[in-house]
Amino acid sequence: MAPLWAACPALPLKVAAALGSRRAGAGSAKPESSWATVGRWLPIAILVIDFLSHPLKFVLTSVWPGICTAGFILNAMLHRRIAPVNASFFSSALYDGTMKVGLFVTCLVDTMRPEIGFSTVKLLESVGCEIAFPMAQTCCGQPGFNSGDSVTARALALQFMAQFDGLDYVVVPSGSCGGMIRHHYPELFAQDPDLRGRAEAIAARTYELTSFLVDVIGERALQAVAEQARARPPGATVSLTYHDSCSGLRELNIHDQPRALLAQCPSVVVQEMPNARACCGFGGTFAVKYSDVSTAIADEKLAGVRATAAQCLVMGDLGCMLHLEGRMLRCGDEQTRVLHVAQVLAGEY
Repeated sequence: MAPLWAACPALPLKVAAALGSRRAGAGSAKPESSWATVGRWLPIAILVIDFLSHPLKFVLTSVWPGICTAGFILNAMLHRRIAPVNASFFSSALYDGTMKVGLFVTCLVDTMRPEIGFSTVKLLESVGCEIAFPMAQTCCGQPGFNSGDSVTARALALQFMAQFDGLDYVVVPSGSCGGMIRHHYPELFAQDPDLRGRAEAIAARTYELTSFLVDVIGERALQAVAEQARARPPGATVSLTYHDSCSGLRELNIHDQPRALLAQCPSVVVQEMPNARACCGFGGTFAVKYSDVSTAIADEKLAGVRATAAQCLVMGDLGCMLHLEGRMLRCGDEQTRVLHVAQVLAGEY
């Protein structure tokens, strides 16, 4: 049987749908061409034909997944995991000149926590970036690469390069996916000079989110975050502690960048845990292959979190988030919130 990542189709792309719907009314209305009319009605006709041909199959493969997705989003909204869009936030284009930035949302974010993608979009637009969202983006190839399946990893890397070629930058709300692209794509094509050149070029333009905001945009990004913080309604100060995910820290040298951005939020107090730079025990498939070791490492990390008495645990990788949040819940801690740094910087906490 082929591995899961080898059969990865185009993602559901909830983030793209939200981004597209928000921009749907922009600009003046234009007459719809005949081809646009065909493009609008053809999918509906195909769905009707599919339903008439195979009613049960249609319900199981089309209707039921849609209901599940709607339920997930509604549940997230009810629990304040998805905050309403603040229209004034999008108008603060502080960056001089428009960068065309490709958003690689990652498999986990799009599937498990699309609200992180929404927050990333808000942050990028706040500094004046024009966001490109390739609809055919899939996996970066990291699961295959880490499992020794270099053939599939190369195929997915080629797909990634084809989708994000020609952009000024590619931004990823994940240190592990960012590390895969920046460090391991050139390695995948080491024996092919032409493809290695392409891989090196796109690797040099790919940044983890906080690194892009601080190392590329710079002072203006700090101003944008501070502006968003001032726009929040007055409230109690929130204490948080930050976990440095391994790939971001060790492959991309991400440590000071998220802290510099969080320092712009006056209602946030960062309390450093004693083992902030230590692994959380996730490591992708490591947590599956060596679950006992993974759990023990997570418990050490969470002991450091408890020592700070912080209300929130914040980090830049969703894999680590799900791992630590799951362990917290299994240990009975339902009070400590686990958030992605993009959510905090966008004021959604």
